[in-house]
Amino acid sequence: MTYDFYLKDSATSGPDTWGEGDRYVVGTELKLLFDEVCQLSACPFEVSDFWWDPTSVSNTSLLIYFVDDQGSSLVRQIKPNSSLGGGGTTHISSAGNLSEVYVSAAATDENSARARAVLAFHEAMHNLLKKRDKAFMLLEAWVWRLKQFSLTRGLRKRTRTLWPL
Repeated sequence: MTYDFYLKDSATSGPDTWGEGDRYVVGTELKLLFDEVCQLSACPFEVSDFWWDPTSVSNTSLLIYFVDDQGSSLVRQIKPNSSLGGGGTTHISSAGNLSEVYVSAAATDENSARARAVLAFHEAMHNLLKKRDKAFMLLEAWVWRLKQFSLTRGLRKRTRTLWPL
C-alpha cells in the first residue's frame, strides 16, 4: 500500500528563490524520509509518493503548504494572532489541520531543498500526530525510527534542532 502525501506551492516563484526544480527536489527528499519509515515492520505502508498542487485531497490526507515567509502565513489568515514557528507552523483544529513551511527559512542553507524537506517532515509530525488513522500509525513508526536515525545523515548541524527527540 502507498502512503500519498500532498504539497501545495503558495510561494512566489522566481530565479534565486523557488522554482519547479526546487519543488521536485523537496518532494523527492521528503519521499526519502517517508520511504525509510515505510520499510519498518510496524509501518502499514510499503512506500510513499508525493503530489504537488493537488486539485483535491481527502480530509484524512496530509497536505503541506509552502509559502514565502511568515508574512504570507495561511495560518495567520485563519487565526490572526497565532504565534508562528521559525521555519513553519501547524495549526491544529477540529475543522482540519493546516501545515505550512516558510520557503525563505532555508534560502541561505547550502542544501535548501533538503532543509525545506526536513522542515516539512517536522510539520507533518505535528499535523499527523493529532489524527488517529493509518497515517497516525505511520507517524508512530516515524517517531520510533527518528529516535534511531542518525541525524548526521546529510543534515547540517543547524537543522538537527528541528527534531526535539
